[in-house]
Amino acid sequence: MDFLLIGGQPDTGKTETISRLERFNGSYRRGVLDKYIFEDINQVREQTMTWVEDYNNNRPHDALGKMAPVPYAKFNSLGGTS
Repeated sequence: MDFLLIGGQPDTGKTETISRLERFNGSYRRGVLDKYIFEDINQVREQTMTWVEDYNNNRPHDALGKMAPVPYAKFNSLGGTS
């Protein structure tokens, strides 16, 4: 499973970081855990991988100017501006 992390390790003591983690957890719960009835951990992993792929490559994020993380990272690595 690949997760896109930008900026290294989070500082989990910061209120801003905690709120971002809670927001991510809520998105994951709504997108995967509350959406399906799983029979085993492999089904959870499979749906998680599908969700992470969509989350990182397709789903627009308000904090990234309505871009998904992977296109945003590529755009910025090429010196693009929003």
